[in-house]
Amino acid sequence: MDLALSPEHQDLAAAARDAFAGGLPSPRTDGSLTGLAVVARELGRAAVPSRFHTDVLARFLGWDGSLPVAVALELRDGVADHVAHAADAEIFLVRTTPSRITEVRRATVQIVRQAGIDDEDRCRVSFPALPESRTCDVEAAVARSAVVRAADAVGAAGAALDAAADHVRTRTQWGQPLAVLQVVQHRCAEMLIDVTLASDAVFDAAATIDRGADDCQVVVAAAYAQATAIERCRRVTAAAHQLAGGHGIHADAPFHRWYRRAKAAEPELGDVRSHRETIATALLGPTAAARAENR
Repeated sequence: MDLALSPEHQDLAAAARDAFAGGLPSPRTDGSLTGLAVVARELGRAAVPSRFHTDVLARFLGWDGSLPVAVALELRDGVADHVAHAADAEIFLVRTTPSRITEVRRATVQIVRQAGIDDEDRCRVSFPALPESRTCDVEAAVARSAVVRAADAVGAAGAALDAAADHVRTRTQWGQPLAVLQVVQHRCAEMLIDVTLASDAVFDAAATIDRGADDCQVVVAAAYAQATAIERCRRVTAAAHQLAGGHGIHADAPFHRWYRRAKAAEPELGDVRSHRETIATALLGPTAAARAENR
């Protein structure tokens, strides 16, 4: 399959790159999943705070309003932890059951800021009471958002690889660039393989969903994208940090930001283990997958 970007998507990538470099909002939060993945990849490369992922998930959940929104997918005893962009949200979309969503006004909730590894403002939100909910295909919405989130990690990993490669080409040690050392070359080659596999998995999943995949295919495609990409992207950003040496620990160097983006994406919208279980169930059936999981 040809996964090269179309001229339209290349223009969208350039527009997103310029927007994020200038501190502007994303040029779009709707449209084809491939287009959203293109934007997310540029956001990951820029490694800047943005409401993009929250707004995209809200759109997939059926939100079409203009007020700032936050999404709480996991609710325990009326409390949701680490809700992104809750501090400035006026509306909260809360999953009450696996297939129902309710909209809650800010005036009825209690918000406490929480620390997080990424750049997004996260809060603990308490919901004393929940209004009537509506039916929503939450699983499909989360699956689509997972593909977009994985594209963000691909962008972070790609940018980290480029920066690390530039560093080892220009950094001299023992009278020669680090890039001439075989161990460094092997590490960079492994990083390139990981970024390529991750990128192909994400854009293949996006294209599959854009072609009109059914609900089951959407969930499996998203699980494959997440399971393939997130772990590899975290590994690449960690390796880039190591190759940068002392330069990598500087607060004004971007290596830590790329790593934190990829690391923060690991538990978002389902962890790698849950995605692998989804793939195994689709391939083997629930009984065989459960046996394989328990080995």
